Amino acid sequence: MRFKIKDDETFEINKLEVTNHDKLIESRTRHKLAIGAAAFSAAFLVVTAAYGAVHRDFTALSAVFEHIEMPMGILFGYYFGAKKNG
Repeated sequence: MRFKIKDDETFEINKLEVTNHDKLIESRTRHKLAIGAAAFSAAFLVVTAAYGAVHRDFTALSAVFEHIEMPMGILFGYYFGAKKNG
């Protein structure tokens, strides 16, 4: 595609650059969502641990950990797992 600027110069928009920019935005969004989920889960674990420490009963902490261990394991495995070539 060619577009004209006010001073009558033409320039070309490279579709590859737009696609790479879209992928960059998508990867940053996924990264922020993943970090947010991990931070929320960690905060929830800390609050539940504090509650357990006050009441001397850690069954609530065990229940919370049972529910978030698999999603966090998948998330951490994706971000901190073995790197693929390429």
